[in-house]
Amino acid sequence: MTPFKPGDQLVLTCITHGSAVANITWYKDGALVDPRLAIRNITISSRHVPSSTTPELVTNVDSLDRESRLVIGSIVHDDAGVYSCRVEDWTSHSCRSVGVSVLEVTPNVRLHPPSLTVQVGSRVQLSCVSLNELRSARKFGYNWTKNKKLFPNEPGHEIWEEVSPGGSLLTVYNIQSQSLNPNLASHTGRRDPRKGLEDCRMKVT
Repeated sequence: MTPFKPGDQLVLTCITHGSAVANITWYKDGALVDPRLAIRNITISSRHVPSSTTPELVTNVDSLDRESRLVIGSIVHDDAGVYSCRVEDWTSHSCRSVGVSVLEVTPNVRLHPPSLTVQVGSRVQLSCVSLNELRSARKFGYNWTKNKKLFPNEPGHEIWEEVSPGGSLLTVYNIQSQSLNPNLASHTGRRDPRKGLEDCRMKVT
């Protein structure tokens, strides 16, 4: 199955041919899928349709005896896994599975302001945000670097902190000419080798 992009809709349909008392349940990685416990838009629906002969798991259907449909309105990375449809009909049962993969989100980083001129002794604030962090449903990690080294986090002098809904704020107090290199960067992408990187050019007068 083609990998999904974060935010896509996932629709899986289980096709079964059996008696009217057949029970259909969905599982993800072996765990029961229960929409009543979901905090997102996840639904499972079932209906009777024209007869078929072979149970199978597909994404599009035309004519069936009975179908059960699992729908996730906006897929996220954690929805990747193996989905299984289990049919129990009296003493017999059947199960079909399909793997679902979700593409990683590369951080789309924006640094504000992109450049500025400040006076010695002033206070400077820079913000870094990833515009697609919310769509990824995964918290990115933010770091600030200077001269290609991790920026020090020293309360009262230089401090950076993560902010909601997604981003980081750097504050430098009593700035001196040697406090910041003309190239100051912030990057994000915890647990992901693909990172977003943005430079800020700063001049101290």
